Amino acid sequence: ISGAYAACTNGAINYIIEIRSTYTNTEAKPITLGANTALSITIRPQAGVSAFTLGVVSGTETAIFSFTGGDNITIDGRAGGAGASILTIENTQTAASKYAIQFSGGSTANTIKYCTIKGSNSISTANSTASGVIMFGAGTNSNNTIDNCTVQQSGSNYPAVCINSYDVTNNNQISITNCNLVNFTYYGIWANGVNNDNWTITGNSFYADYAQSGRTNVTYMIHIADGTGYTITGNYFGGRAALCGGLAYTLTTSSSLIPIYVADCDAGAITISGNYIQNIALTSTFAGNQWAPFYIAAGAANFTIGSSGNGNTIGATSGTANIVCTDNAVNTALAIQYFAGAILSTGTSTIAYNTVGGVTFNGSNTNAGKRKYGIYLDRGTLTFSNNTIGNTTGNNMILSPVTG
Repeated sequence: ISGAYAACTNGAINYIIEIRSTYTNTEAKPITLGANTALSITIRPQAGVSAFTLGVVSGTETAIFSFTGGDNITIDGRAGGAGASILTIENTQTAASKYAIQFSGGSTANTIKYCTIKGSNSISTANSTASGVIMFGAGTNSNNTIDNCTVQQSGSNYPAVCINSYDVTNNNQISITNCNLVNFTYYGIWANGVNNDNWTITGNSFYADYAQSGRTNVTYMIHIADGTGYTITGNYFGGRAALCGGLAYTLTTSSSLIPIYVADCDAGAITISGNYIQNIALTSTFAGNQWAPFYIAAGAANFTIGSSGNGNTIGATSGTANIVCTDNAVNTALAIQYFAGAILSTGTSTIAYNTVGGVTFNGSNTNAGKRKYGIYLDRGTLTFSNNTIGNTTGNNMILSPVTG
């Protein structure tokens, strides 16, 4: 693949590099995709090729594919560019700075689609920046797309982060669409840089296919810190399969679960609409914020959370116990849970046309200091309208036991 890529030098040609059935995974990694002069380059399996994996060879590779300034490149995991995905890109190493795919050095206008992307990266602290199955790193790595991919663990080693962007300059106009983000232990998507602007996060499913326990860190399905112009629409958070399907997303933790977290964003518009947060069973002993479907922490952005015909659904529109949060913190602890969410932005926010139903908050403790909020507003200007609390089934919003 590296040799074929190096031969793509004509700026008037759209190149296609096809991986044949005779290809073996002995090529040195990473496969480096540096600056090129081609009009475009597509890398894909040849029609008729069976499923195969591009993975480690020496066991010391930083990445399997490393974009180091390459532009207008597409990696398509479908044979001949049609049908089902057959290509797996996998880094089995467990260190923090070991990626399946890495972008750096001003790599722009690239697309990864219809691939299964596996990694087992660890994380040293909750704020460590060098971790991700897919990593957007230093440089202006903008206008890149991850589409119709599954990003998950390698073997039984669960990744700390599925997709990470950390850069002090610009990783802008990143699109994460129609993907499955599976079995991460810290972050599904982590946009953590000064100028991560104008991202589109749409049509993705965030879930774990097993019952999780023993976790001590906060689990964020989407975590955004800084930047502005984000569009977060039509995603599914919860369950053990895509679209919040299967058994409940089950987490027993001494910390928190937050599906959508946005902090310190600059002035500008951020849209969170048409998302589904469903099929979740959380048990926490944390003496703090245990659960919030969305949590907007500080910053000056203007938020639109739901709109006519495109509201968010938290829980279910019928039935009971679609989301169950069990507070097992000690009785003297201040444990906090939010039915809908919290906003601490100084901007102007609109919360409209959302539905919250089938939610149960319970636990064995009755300390009067424990707090359960519907929606919490700490600052800024809020318009709250046309929202539905409760669904068509009787007794579907349950707070038990009643605090004294």
